[in-house]
Amino acid sequence: MPSHIQFAEPTLKKKAVRPSRRETRDNITSEEKGSTQRTLSPGSEIVYPTGWRLILTTIGLLIGFFLSNLDVTIVSSSLTNITDSLDGFEKRSWIITGYLATYTGFMAIWTKASDIIGRKQTTIAALVILLAFSIGCGCAQTVDQLHWRCRCIRARNSLHIRDCPKTRLPTYSGIMSCCLALACLIGPIIGGALAGDSAWRWVFLINAPLCAIAIAIIMIAMPKNFGLDQHTPSFRTRASYRSFANLDLVGSVLMIIGSFLIVTVLNETNLAFSWVSGSAIVLLVLTGVSWVAFFAWEWYISGIPGKDPIFPKRWFFDRPWMGILITSFVTGAPFNVVLVYVPQQAQILLDKSPLDSGIYLIGYSAVAAAAAALINIISSKGRIPFIYSLLVGCVIHTVGVGLLSTIATSKGFHATDVVYGVIAGIGMGLILGVLMLATPYIVEDRDLAIGTGTVVQLRFLGGAIGLAIASNILNGHLSHHLKGVLSSHELHLFLENVKSITHLSPQLQEQVKGVLAESYTTQLRVMIGFAAVQLPAVFLLIKPGQRQLAADRVAAG
Repeated sequence: MPSHIQFAEPTLKKKAVRPSRRETRDNITSEEKGSTQRTLSPGSEIVYPTGWRLILTTIGLLIGFFLSNLDVTIVSSSLTNITDSLDGFEKRSWIITGYLATYTGFMAIWTKASDIIGRKQTTIAALVILLAFSIGCGCAQTVDQLHWRCRCIRARNSLHIRDCPKTRLPTYSGIMSCCLALACLIGPIIGGALAGDSAWRWVFLINAPLCAIAIAIIMIAMPKNFGLDQHTPSFRTRASYRSFANLDLVGSVLMIIGSFLIVTVLNETNLAFSWVSGSAIVLLVLTGVSWVAFFAWEWYISGIPGKDPIFPKRWFFDRPWMGILITSFVTGAPFNVVLVYVPQQAQILLDKSPLDSGIYLIGYSAVAAAAAALINIISSKGRIPFIYSLLVGCVIHTVGVGLLSTIATSKGFHATDVVYGVIAGIGMGLILGVLMLATPYIVEDRDLAIGTGTVVQLRFLGGAIGLAIASNILNGHLSHHLKGVLSSHELHLFLENVKSITHLSPQLQEQVKGVLAESYTTQLRVMIGFAAVQLPAVFLLIKPGQRQLAADRVAAG
């Protein structure tokens, strides 16, 4: 359930004179008490709520933003208990990757649909979908029900904090970063505390009351035409066949297919079939065909007037923007792998409780969110060029992930493990904070709505692929290295319920834990590669011989 910001600002000519505050106040008119229209350009007036409507609308949207970021963190520390309870440890990766992969395709089309249907209507619909399928997740009786019937469909809902004046970007980015910090701080703790036998269902059911509150707030406070041009035709006129026909449905479908195919082959290979099997080869070929078809389609419709591609052709030729998109994609993999597998290491290798493993993760998740909020403030106030902050963040993050890759093979718990998480979290936070702040200053104004969404989409897609790769590594190590150690029956039981390790002899337990530790180490070593790719991607932001891009500063040319 994504959240992103769209900013609509007046396009002023260089010699234009900015009106005084008094003139601005005098020119403001209101159709609805508690909301105003700001004149952006002739014939373009966007509704911005004020007063109590502004406060309540912001609260309602932030609840949705909070829930969208709570999802992964609250599940991370309870995932092992959830899959053990449903006898499906080997399918653990699908619970999160299914959510992330489906999110990737539906978000862009939902964003575009909100321009037709209206922000208020799509926001309420998103919250209703989240409410319904959160209850569905909590009532799931099998892992298959959890990841297909509930989690994947939940990813369809898409909540946006899209419309605010560009001058308020640092303020709202800071608020969102604080909300993110809260979700990352309490998510692992709540997930760990609720990970008991049947109490894990409240990991999903906890969304229900918060969704109900957000729906009530949005229905009461959000202006009817929030985020829409006051001269926009009525809903009946907007919601025409032509309007919906201009949506890039084909691109969205191709993206969903490509995302699911790559995630499927990574999740199922070494579990249902091998890399040399016909199934794996067919899936890999179809994955390649899907992504080639996606980019070819986006290239083609970019030249058709009236069409709204979700990945316009012009982006390929915008070097700084491509740097932002690539950085966001490769950042998602280590971020989600650390969130999911570090608590799992603590529970299986160190015999920590789910709650303890959640606390173990706070050094990474909460620090990352706090660093994101801090860099937002520093970059916007100090006008620090984005590339400098990103380079520092990428270096720290890569070093931190490298250090985390050593903790699985170390015996017992060490305070340095938390320190390593803090280092990686600082680097991740710097990157996420700058990506959030930099987008409106790099992408073209006409692409701002879809651009802010794409940054989030690619991070989630990178996260889904990263988790699928990590799952493939773990499944491969377990199936290859435990065949001669455990009987077929014991291996089957272990893959269904990891707690069955306690029924093995102490010698076998050590051997199994050794294989698991090697698997976790390999996972994070692969994530070092993802983190390292951030560096060349960030260098794409360099403006040779020009002032570098920063908040409220656009490089000449």
